[in-house]
Amino acid sequence: MIAKSVKQRVGGWMEQRFAEPVRIMIAAILIGIGAGAITAALKYSIEKLTDFLTSGLLKYDGNWQYLLFPFIAIFGGLLWQKLVRQNLAHSTEQLRSHVHSGELPFKRSHIFTPVIGCLITVGFGGSAGGEGPSAFSGAALGARLGTWFRLSPDSVKILFGAGAAAGIAGIFKSPVGGVLFTFEILGMELAALGFAAVVASALTAFCTSYALSGFTWDLPLLHQQDYVPQNIGWIIMLGVFCGLYSVYYRRTQQVATRFFESQKRQWVGALIFSIALGVSTFLLPLLFGEGYGTVTQLVNGTDSSLFENSLFSRIEMSESGIWIMLLGVVAVLLLKGFAVGGTNSSGGVAGEFAPTIFSGALCGYLFATCANMWFAADLPVESFALIGGASVMAGAIKAPLMAIFIGAEISDRYNLILPFILVCGFSWLVVYLCESTPARPGGSSQPRQS
Repeated sequence: MIAKSVKQRVGGWMEQRFAEPVRIMIAAILIGIGAGAITAALKYSIEKLTDFLTSGLLKYDGNWQYLLFPFIAIFGGLLWQKLVRQNLAHSTEQLRSHVHSGELPFKRSHIFTPVIGCLITVGFGGSAGGEGPSAFSGAALGARLGTWFRLSPDSVKILFGAGAAAGIAGIFKSPVGGVLFTFEILGMELAALGFAAVVASALTAFCTSYALSGFTWDLPLLHQQDYVPQNIGWIIMLGVFCGLYSVYYRRTQQVATRFFESQKRQWVGALIFSIALGVSTFLLPLLFGEGYGTVTQLVNGTDSSLFENSLFSRIEMSESGIWIMLLGVVAVLLLKGFAVGGTNSSGGVAGEFAPTIFSGALCGYLFATCANMWFAADLPVESFALIGGASVMAGAIKAPLMAIFIGAEISDRYNLILPFILVCGFSWLVVYLCESTPARPGGSSQPRQS
């Protein structure tokens, strides 16, 4: 009763003193601050939980704990959704559905329940990211604040989009990426006032998250990386390679999603996937969690211990170690789509964007390393790993503009904007061509959206 009374008084006071456009902009800034703080807390909590779980693991041997972590991640996420009586899976798809239906049935608890579920799932090794739940939390915050400020339904929808943008901007520290998420992924169409609110919210969320994380980037680079014009042909080929991989990634993710969503008893699907992910992570620890640590290694050239904590760590140090490492990278790439689809469909609460950056970095690393060994191309492996991350994101989620700016902003490397544009454009083009081919008789020409 007290909270309701305060809400009514504040809403009435705002309505009396400020016109609706002013209230929209005030709310957008408050949403940015809230979403930025929530996403910073989520990133920090996932990092600390992951460090705690992996700090005591054996460095040069397999670790049985990897068999256990996925059970906690998946069943923990599933039990959390049952406890709060909310479906928190596939957050981005749910947001897109709300945009198309025009209905915004958010509860106050929706501001926190997705990020708590994400902490359980990703923190304990679910092979996914935190951006979907962050966007969902931000959108819920925007919709709730809009009703609190007594705004019209159209204005509440604006703040819904602003909150979603703030969630992405905060979790990736990418303000332009957050803005483009609202328009490119959610497909929202907003006028000038709506666009201004989305920009204000995304910028505020970025500044808040950036400040609370100690003014650091998610992918800190240890040395300068510059665009080399002579490598433009190789960059285009990387874009094509990442595009082809994106097609494979999308299809394996969809296969896993359909399989686990078809299970009549959800706990059976959770059990099957927990076992599969546990065995896969035991053999290939790179599948554990978001994978930002691996990406940081690749973009800084410190790839000598990619398979640390695994059965292959000692072999990796042998003379044939580079080939073992590359085969391991290929195995991870082949499994990642299944792992992400299963994590999000068998009970986990997580996002689907960060895994594309991880997979793309591995693709860039694999491509440049092989080109250097086989063709003496002398390519900067670190830079190719960096731009590869954006390239797979562009193809796998069909959002080239958002991928370009997220790739440049998470590493603070706008000087590589041209390579980002090239690889993302060609990756998206390959996916578009592969999935837009006319269907054969009896088939469907409409690709399923991820």
